[in-house]
Amino acid sequence: MRDAKYLSRVQNPPPAEPESTNQDAQLCAAIAKLAEHGRIALGARACVVAWDTPGGAVEAISPGAAASEELRAAIAALAERPGARGREFCAAEIAPDVTTLGLRDGSVALRVGAAGGAARIAAKTEAILELVGRAAIATITGAETARSRTFWRDKAAAALARSAALAETAAAREADREALDRVAEKIAVLEGAGRFAAMGAAVASALGCRKWIVAAPRGGALGIVAAARGVARPRELGEASAISECSRTGRPLIRLPGFAAPRALPEDKMLGAAWIVFPSGPAVIGLAEGDLAAPEFGARAETLGARLAPIFRAWNAEDALEDNRALVSRLALRMYTAIDDERARIARELHDDQAQLLAAAQIALEGGGEEARDIFRQIAQELRARIRELKPPALERITLAQALEAELERMRRQGIAGQLVRGRRAEHISAPVQRLCWQVAREALANVTRHSGASEVQVTIKRDERCARVIVRDNGRGMPADAHAAMGIGGIRERLELMGGKLEIDSSPSGTILSAEIPEPA
Repeated sequence: MRDAKYLSRVQNPPPAEPESTNQDAQLCAAIAKLAEHGRIALGARACVVAWDTPGGAVEAISPGAAASEELRAAIAALAERPGARGREFCAAEIAPDVTTLGLRDGSVALRVGAAGGAARIAAKTEAILELVGRAAIATITGAETARSRTFWRDKAAAALARSAALAETAAAREADREALDRVAEKIAVLEGAGRFAAMGAAVASALGCRKWIVAAPRGGALGIVAAARGVARPRELGEASAISECSRTGRPLIRLPGFAAPRALPEDKMLGAAWIVFPSGPAVIGLAEGDLAAPEFGARAETLGARLAPIFRAWNAEDALEDNRALVSRLALRMYTAIDDERARIARELHDDQAQLLAAAQIALEGGGEEARDIFRQIAQELRARIRELKPPALERITLAQALEAELERMRRQGIAGQLVRGRRAEHISAPVQRLCWQVAREALANVTRHSGASEVQVTIKRDERCARVIVRDNGRGMPADAHAAMGIGGIRERLELMGGKLEIDSSPSGTILSAEIPEPA
């Protein structure tokens, strides 16, 4: 979803004439002057100097008169003669009144010729043409040397400029890296509940932005944990938000101004028309109201995000550890409270029930044996019932299904129809998880008996690849919201959370569904 960025058109100046073209023109002009001197010395009508270049043959004609067709033909014929080496003389057999000469010096192959009056004095003509040719070769060689020197001087200057630019860029990047490292070092020592807000403000300041948000996982879901003043936080981030997509893919997302968005996103309301979100470990940082279109902005944001990732992971681990400590502390407190309450209940029941029965037994003993035996049998039954309540069925001797059936049978005797549903692989639940399933079901059934007014209840036990599930449904009058945190339900919820499970309650006036999920590896 990274948006493209359009660049404005720049009006370029007209292209300058290449320097090599000017150098060629100057060389031709210099050779033409040499040809003019040769024409004057020979008293000829015209003098031509031609030489080969990588791009083809070049002619320089004496400016005093135009070259004749015969002269040009003679020079062309000389260039085509095979095996020419050193000096070549071509007299009137090529063309009347035309004299040509071919010279080669290193890589320079040159022809020089004159027309009109030159052929009558062959020795003098040859000497003058050779002199013009040698001077032309020296001029060409000097021009090539100067051109090569200029070329390599320009190359060296360009290389030095590139080297200086690279050094400057490297120095700027190193300075920027050190600045980002200093920001990360300051963030690493932050503590307390406000550290996410302080971190967001520090990142925004380092990257030159005024708006910022920080999203991090909380309670298993990604949510906004801190934001700049004036930023409206949504209640929840949907899967279609840019922050959620960035968290899933680990790639930054940017929206620049002036582009039609394919769809509206929560970030548009929070940050405006232009923003960037980028990952930082388990967290996502969003920025706006800065120079997001700058070439290096995205790279700097990604670099800082990667630098802060270990800090976010450490903070997450600290928060998780603190949550676990708080959970253990609450469980311990509830456990000791439950122990004290249970002791008080047992003492109260023994005082209210057993003490009265013992007093009645004492009176019966004074009256007659049969009446006393009836009272003692009643005392024994009451004691067995209390013992069963204090000690649940031993799941080592019976199965979880049998224990639940016994509990449902007890409820049937109280007028509540009960049904047990065993799902797929219910018999493969491990012994420790079975005990927790039994505790969850017993607490739920106790609430049904005491508070729901239900006439029917159903218990479902099942297991899949990840976990075991206990589901208790009743058709009672529902459970008040404040009862979800009651002693029994609250203790079961915290025990499940400690084991990585969860408890969900869906209650309405037509009934309640309690669903417990307990991790159970395959």
